Amino acid sequence: MRGRARATLTAMSEVVHGAARRFGIPAALLWPRVLRRFFLDRFSVAELRAYAPFVGEVLDTLPVVISKEASLDRLARINPRGLQWQTEDKEKFYGICVSKGIPHPRVCAVIGNGRDTRHGELPTHFISKDQGGAYASGFAVFERTDADQVRVNAGPPEPLKDVLERLARGRSSLLLQERLFDHPGLQALSARPVLQSARINTFRAAEGRCRLLFWMIKLVTGRNFSDNFSGGRSGNLIAFGAPDSGKLLGARTLHPSGVGLTTILNHPETNRPLAGFTVPLWQEAVATALQAHRHFPDFGALGWDVAITADGPKILEANAWWDPPTYAPQIMAADDWRAIFG
Repeated sequence: MRGRARATLTAMSEVVHGAARRFGIPAALLWPRVLRRFFLDRFSVAELRAYAPFVGEVLDTLPVVISKEASLDRLARINPRGLQWQTEDKEKFYGICVSKGIPHPRVCAVIGNGRDTRHGELPTHFISKDQGGAYASGFAVFERTDADQVRVNAGPPEPLKDVLERLARGRSSLLLQERLFDHPGLQALSARPVLQSARINTFRAAEGRCRLLFWMIKLVTGRNFSDNFSGGRSGNLIAFGAPDSGKLLGARTLHPSGVGLTTILNHPETNRPLAGFTVPLWQEAVATALQAHRHFPDFGALGWDVAITADGPKILEANAWWDPPTYAPQIMAADDWRAIFG
């Protein structure tokens, strides 16, 4: 416990001194603000590092100041915890997708934690994900080089039988799914054959009408296979755009100081313009998320991870306990901020 407390204090000190360098505020003034956010407002150190919600110029951009942990209480007012299995248990979620005709990647197997259930032949490209996890837990990519060999995360070929046996012995219950790839127009931004999903959040009013809350695109950088943002620590980007169109305005990334986010207008690796880029099939992707929400009538607000592929949009996941868009607060209307998280 003492070691954990010491590590937390060290991480806080890094946040304070990084913010002092970036914003020109004495560390002595920042310490009480950081401690208040951590102990009273339930912000994690990772959130403090990513969002700097203790600095005046950042706070001026936030309609509501709320941590991820505190946001769960607000979301529970409109998303029933008793029905969270519909979205948080991925095997059951995909079962609903099948029954309702919601486009999604094919589930090939459920493996691990005492289970080994196969659904036909594994495709050339497939992924694993934790059945009940979040933030890319259990994620890996697989490429079959022939009938009996497979590469894991672009590593050397291994016998497929050995890999599956290793997964089956694991303590996590994993879903194996076909791996999807970006629409060529979206792939052009990063020039890599990956999947950069759209996050499309929708709201269902009491009378049943569904509407768009906000949207963004998670862009992959470096050697990452997952598009998980992790507060900017992964190096990946969150690209944001106009609320009523698929045209990007820029992307958010971790500031060089290591504290808080900053906006960039060009992809850091390909130098391709982000501002002005039109996301392919954006209207179709939004329509797919809105249609999917109609099949989950008990949930007031859901965050959909949507793959935009050459074959059209496909739903990857639904998230009842989604993060407030503190990373780019302008993408959600201030009235919606206050209605959901106020």
